Amino acid sequence: MTNVQEDAFHVVFEGKNPGVYPTWEDAAEQVVGWSGNRHVKYPTFVHAMAAWVKFCNKKGLDPNKGIHINKDSQIGSSFQTNTDVNGLYILP
Repeated sequence: MTNVQEDAFHVVFEGKNPGVYPTWEDAAEQVVGWSGNRHVKYPTFVHAMAAWVKFCNKKGLDPNKGIHINKDSQIGSSFQTNTDVNGLYILP
């Protein structure tokens, strides 16, 4: 199990696979070498998800398709399984 509480969350708005990532290493794979990439670091999962959902709503995208948090990850002090978080699902 990975504890993602130690790192901020990263939202890739423009890149290979846009979405929410638990570490810079994961997000970097999506933006390094990608012309016109756009990404932002957020202090918490909630902040990252709010920005991602707002972006998806503007673009008419499904925000569920961009959550790249492993189902075995810890977010804060709660263990997450494949259940919803604010109505969104964590992908395996």
